[in-house]
Amino acid sequence: MKVAIVIDALNQGGAERQVLNTTWALAKKGCQVELIHYYETDTARAGYDHPAFREARVTCIPKRGRPFLFLWRLSRHLRRGRLDIVHSFK
Repeated sequence: MKVAIVIDALNQGGAERQVLNTTWALAKKGCQVELIHYYETDTARAGYDHPAFREARVTCIPKRGRPFLFLWRLSRHLRRGRLDIVHSFK
């Protein structure tokens, strides 16, 4: 099963930790997981050393204040990925 998880950024916080735990658990169950974020973050600088980063593909689709262009890029990326599930966090 191919799953994409979308979140705004990968800063340290509760939602971000939940995303990483979910990503890791799905990957351990055999799912192909892609973690998509749209605010650029240096995960090493944020203090993350989570096994989810080794198990999942991490993609940044920058938003940069252009919401319509971002939505077009995100939808194109999701269509090309032929995903079974897209789960988003805010």
